[in-house]
Amino acid sequence: MTHKAILSGRLEFGNARSCEKAMTLFQSRYEVMYRSDVFLKVDDVFHVETSTLDLYRFTAQVAEKTWNNTMSLLEEVSQFAMTGKIDAWLTDNGEVLRAKFIEPVTEKAAVQAFLKGRELMKQQGHEQEAIGSLNDAITKYERHAAAYERRGYVNYRLRNYPDAVYDYSKSIAFNPACAEAYLGRAVVYIAQDNPAAALPDLEKALNFSVPLQPIFWIARRLKGDCHLDLEQYDAAVTEYQFFLKRKFSAGDVNFNRRRRVSYYLGKALLALRKNKEAVLALETALKTDTLDSAAAEADIQNWLQEARQRSTPAAGSRASVAV
Repeated sequence: MTHKAILSGRLEFGNARSCEKAMTLFQSRYEVMYRSDVFLKVDDVFHVETSTLDLYRFTAQVAEKTWNNTMSLLEEVSQFAMTGKIDAWLTDNGEVLRAKFIEPVTEKAAVQAFLKGRELMKQQGHEQEAIGSLNDAITKYERHAAAYERRGYVNYRLRNYPDAVYDYSKSIAFNPACAEAYLGRAVVYIAQDNPAAALPDLEKALNFSVPLQPIFWIARRLKGDCHLDLEQYDAAVTEYQFFLKRKFSAGDVNFNRRRRVSYYLGKALLALRKNKEAVLALETALKTDTLDSAAAEADIQNWLQEARQRSTPAAGSRASVAV
């Protein structure tokens, strides 16, 4: 019995020598230990010219044993890397059976400095210490895309927006398929009231992530918000409807954004004079239990009243709808 394997990510080995060592181990394990029962081949995923292993949006139908062998092999290979990560899922008809996160956790100075900085980021008030550790990671390995991306996020939290844009841009320069960096830069542009600049980055974030990742749906939602701000209502409706069709678990960061998205969908539909559809969207927003304070009940009620008036033939209507 086979299932669908989905992989997304990249490992960066820092130099050709480390990459070649990883390739040698991969091929040896492939032939001897796993007897070719692995769903990746060395020539398909390793790139000596960039000293990387690339697996963006890789899919395959595999048996469970083959999945286990491949994950074990990738974990071994990852320990030769300076930075990077691989997200992997084994699915059956859309249901996730297994999930795996793989990254280097060796004693290399760049690896340890990055891991320390990432942990410090989780502690309120330790932002400068986190930046210091991420700086160390970059000093040890100047092409550390993940460290630039995480430093960009810390600078965004500190509202150092120019520094955040710089860091995210450096991350993208070193890893042009880093969805997190594109999303981060887009969020900074949104904070600077520049939704037009955010849209291309949000599209890139979607291209370099998969629907099994929360980041994919964050990008989808924010893309809708940017279209709404730019009065591109049809495009906003498309993004919001995609988002609302997805079933999020309570632990997913997107779960508490469902009410806001239904609310904004109602506003976009009203702007398009799709009044009855707007009523349904706004009623759904009111029924959606959430902790999202950006979708206040009083605001939704006001828009719902307007939508109901517009959907009644005898009712008057405003000349325009401000969103």
